[in-house]
Amino acid sequence: MATRPLYLTAAVAALAVMLASCSGGDPGETATSSVGTQSTTTENEPTPTTAATELGSISVATDAEIVASLESGDIPSAAAAIIIGDEIVWAKGYGEQASLDTVYMVGSIDKSFIATAAMQLVDQGLIDLQANINTYLPFPVRHPDYPDTAVTVEQLMLHRSGLVGDLPDSSWYDNDLTALQWAADEFGSDISENPYTDGRPPLGDYLASHFEQPDTAGLWIFEPDTDWKYSNLGVHLLLGYVVEQVSGQTIETYIEDRVLAPLGMDDTGFEAADYDESVLAVPYTRVDGVNEPLPITGMSASGRLRTTATDLARFLGAHMGAGSFAGAEILSPESMNTMHEVHTPLGGTDSDQLRFRGIGYGWWLWTEDRSGHGGAVPGFLAKMVMQETDDGVVGVVVMINVGCSLNCDETWQGLYWVPLRELLLAEARAMLAST
Repeated sequence: MATRPLYLTAAVAALAVMLASCSGGDPGETATSSVGTQSTTTENEPTPTTAATELGSISVATDAEIVASLESGDIPSAAAAIIIGDEIVWAKGYGEQASLDTVYMVGSIDKSFIATAAMQLVDQGLIDLQANINTYLPFPVRHPDYPDTAVTVEQLMLHRSGLVGDLPDSSWYDNDLTALQWAADEFGSDISENPYTDGRPPLGDYLASHFEQPDTAGLWIFEPDTDWKYSNLGVHLLLGYVVEQVSGQTIETYIEDRVLAPLGMDDTGFEAADYDESVLAVPYTRVDGVNEPLPITGMSASGRLRTTATDLARFLGAHMGAGSFAGAEILSPESMNTMHEVHTPLGGTDSDQLRFRGIGYGWWLWTEDRSGHGGAVPGFLAKMVMQETDDGVVGVVVMINVGCSLNCDETWQGLYWVPLRELLLAEARAMLAST
């Protein structure tokens, strides 16, 4: 693998520090070239690079609009790509770290990877979507008030399990000691009670320690399959652990072997330590209208996938191509199409101003024939969207190194983050129509 970044993330809600690790564009979730950025210097200051910054080309007008939006929004670095058919027709990096090798964290977009992994096992007949998840787990998962109501694999993917969004100690488990110490230094958070100072347990042990408690009422908010609630616990952790139990591999290794390797996603991974620091996008959060640098840290579990624009474009391309991209098949057309069907109708608007029409398997379905997923973690925002048009299907990915999890300025987000997606989709539609 080439190189990889790190992670701050998740909710140090328990510490009143880091909020909501990886929603981003889900129910409720940027890029550059010669961008004017903050003057703050940091030990994480990016290293200049001579690597390629653009693949293909877009209209001069669109490129200028992107640059202007990034400059106005004070976005240090960004990367984006457009996919048409079986090809990445354009990709570009902007700003301080403009190399296409720059690696960004993409937060909850990893839910789409986990769901894809689960559907691969469905294809192999190893997972039944309607099966009780206890069929695959070594510990019981059952709502204490509804002992006869099973939680199914499908319910996990559709956020219909009835489980809470995060476990009560997720901030301790998700964030490494560097992140927690930063929280203590910056916010005065008390980290003396962190139970994982000697290391975080494996995912299965961590989950078992919660579900094998005599009273698990606090882990549930409604009877399974009677409503929906966005849940990192359900998808990131439990669905990921189901994949581990069935495949005999960790979720990270499984995804690397069965999704990343076949698609040639050589710069995508999970562990920050595997990357050369020079390719890691430096994370920032906005405080009182100013970009403040965050530490580069390591995470476990929720939302820790990191990737480049061209790598993520390959994954989106496989979803656009009924399971295949550039000759590599990662999922059967039947299962891929099933992932993109509305299994739970849904209304309302997400934080990126897209209107919902429903939930698929690890996939959000929006109006205007759009679908995809977003991610928001401290220091980063990411979005992948595909859209069906009269001329065919187009796809775009966009990532920036300013987050909206610690301090989310919704006005800034609407003015400078959302327009990037619309600029890219409009350009993609125009490019397709002209072919």
